[in-house]
Amino acid sequence: MPKDSDTDAIKDFSPAELNNSKTPLISISSIEPEQGPISGETRVLIRGGPFSKWEMQYKRPKCKFGDYVVDATYVTCTEKRVRYNEKEGRHKDRTYRCLQCDNSPPVHAPIQVSLKVSVIGDFSDSIDESLYTYYPKTSIYAFYPRYGPKDGDTPVQVWGDNFIDFGDETRCGFGTKTTRAKVFNSTYAECHSPQSDVVEKPIPFTISLNGQQNSRDTLFFYYYNWPSIEELVPNHGPEMGGTHVMLKGRNFFPFKEILDEIDNANDTFCAFLDLKVRVPAIVTNSTRAMCISPPSYYWHQSRVEITLNGVEYTDDDKIFYYYKPPLLFDV
Repeated sequence: MPKDSDTDAIKDFSPAELNNSKTPLISISSIEPEQGPISGETRVLIRGGPFSKWEMQYKRPKCKFGDYVVDATYVTCTEKRVRYNEKEGRHKDRTYRCLQCDNSPPVHAPIQVSLKVSVIGDFSDSIDESLYTYYPKTSIYAFYPRYGPKDGDTPVQVWGDNFIDFGDETRCGFGTKTTRAKVFNSTYAECHSPQSDVVEKPIPFTISLNGQQNSRDTLFFYYYNWPSIEELVPNHGPEMGGTHVMLKGRNFFPFKEILDEIDNANDTFCAFLDLKVRVPAIVTNSTRAMCISPPSYYWHQSRVEITLNGVEYTDDDKIFYYYKPPLLFDV
């Protein structure tokens, strides 16, 4: 939007007037992204113009961030912005002409500046402006859990600094894939992991506020194959608990080869779902795990599931049965 002091100097031009003008009259319809870190280096794409009309005549377009001028380049683009859940525009889809600004200049503090474009180079042809926002450096201190099944959709909690909700552009990055981040305040956000075909390998975990530049903390997320329970041995025990229950199944020990990098032992539990109780599980290998049954003086049975990340549980519905122990009065 133009500054108040410039309102009287800016005229509203129709698309026909812009195209039929014999001198350049350059308008901005949208910018992408609309924000970037104070360190600069954001490449902003400008839609509007008309740029194709003047491209052959004026070879050195410019962008102006506040008082700082940078070079720009004519590029092909899609007429509308490509969203995160859409495929990037192929050559046949890039039928529109845009301006790509060179890297945004750095600033000392968060600020909102006017962004103008010019094909002539002196900005006398610029009839309007847009607002560009500089935000402080974003960093991540910790996130939980640090691992999840490869099917994705693991709820991840994120703690850090300078989280800002810029709508769909505020995203968690899992390697090359991203998901929408929900910002609760400047130090806490949540997101869900995407699906992955890569397991038991470190996947860089980042957060981005403009869909282009990510946090630079060295943090990793790990995927594993979904575990399953085939049998409980024994599948019954006394109501006072204390039964050592062996879980037989598969994929219980995903990180055995990389324990020096990641260890999920403290997040591995057996859940007795109907009791709403979970107890630590000790994994011995990929097909065996052991837990101790909790007491149950009301429920006579409970479903037993396992979690490897403290958040997501199997859904195999294996039943553990409780009974009253026999009492011996006399021999």
